[in-house]
Amino acid sequence: GTNRVCAYGRKEVEQAGDAGAVETLLVGDTVVRDLAVERLMHGAEDARGKVVLVSPHHEAGAKLDGLGGVAALLRFPIK
Repeated sequence: GTNRVCAYGRKEVEQAGDAGAVETLLVGDTVVRDLAVERLMHGAEDARGKVVLVSPHHEAGAKLDGLGGVAALLRFPIK
């Protein structure tokens, strides 16, 4: 697999979070109260990452919903 500096969807974002690689976590408004997503948010904050909420009314928010509501920009690539 290729190394990427972005992670899309819950599984990839969780792996990035576990590796401490999440610099900016993008969270769709529609999933912000989901317990698993809350955990990702806390993990990102604990690792001094930023959490950005994305409105579903925004084009990026609609795309994010299609990815399970979460994506992340990473500090370093993970496999």
